[in-house]
Amino acid sequence: MKILLTGSEGYIGQNITEYFKERDGYEVVGIDKRMGIRVEDHKVLLDHNIGGIVHLAATASITSCDRAPQEAVVNNFWTCQNMFEAALLLNVPCIFTSSQAAKEPMNSMYSFTKYTSEVAANIFLDKGADIKVLRLANVYGGYGYLRKKDSVVQKFAMATIKDTPKIINGDGSQTRDFIHVDDVCRSIHLALESGIVDIPVDIGTGIETSMLELAKMFGGTFTFNSESDTIGTSSNVANTADAKKYLAFEAVHSVKDYVKNISNLTENEIAKLNL
Repeated sequence: MKILLTGSEGYIGQNITEYFKERDGYEVVGIDKRMGIRVEDHKVLLDHNIGGIVHLAATASITSCDRAPQEAVVNNFWTCQNMFEAALLLNVPCIFTSSQAAKEPMNSMYSFTKYTSEVAANIFLDKGADIKVLRLANVYGGYGYLRKKDSVVQKFAMATIKDTPKIINGDGSQTRDFIHVDDVCRSIHLALESGIVDIPVDIGTGIETSMLELAKMFGGTFTFNSESDTIGTSSNVANTADAKKYLAFEAVHSVKDYVKNISNLTENEIAKLNL
């Protein structure tokens, strides 16, 4: 299968590219604005005997979406329209990586654009397209994570490596579900190979971890920032039932194991990370 991968130069995109390189019968055609190619302007690129689409391209930061809402609509919604239309015209499956944030669309411009894209996916499903919506939990780990991302696990990991205090936004009681990027890649692979799934499917572990628990896993010192405007919702955890039912997917990686590996890095191993 030849897969059109949007957002191929991003964090998850690079991990998916490496994932499919290790599997026979797959070829990835990547497009990304970092390559000077914008998804919404290049429908012609779909004339490559594409067998499937994995649509990752988006503005992933809540802050960035709120600061530039018009750009967020283009990057997060309009690109979806183009990919969904392409999937319908070419009669190929399209995997759209949404977010757990879509469950609360009024929380931010980011969550709103993810939710509206899910609505668009339903419209194209009714037209006969094969669109599968995967609501990703908080993704961590894998190639380029510490260099490319700016998420809580990354921040705590970098604080551990640099031996500086971890900063917990709010009181640390807010909980999240953390999913390793390798598990995400496998879920996308399973979705490409599965039949029609007409509901958004949560991709996570189903395990809630509070920010305070996460900080304590890493060890060392931490402080609280009660004035932060990025505390977010009090709880966000994936319901894994549909992933098991429709994709036969269960996460195998644990954030605890990742934290242990980071905490046990030697100075030579840290130097090789080229951070």
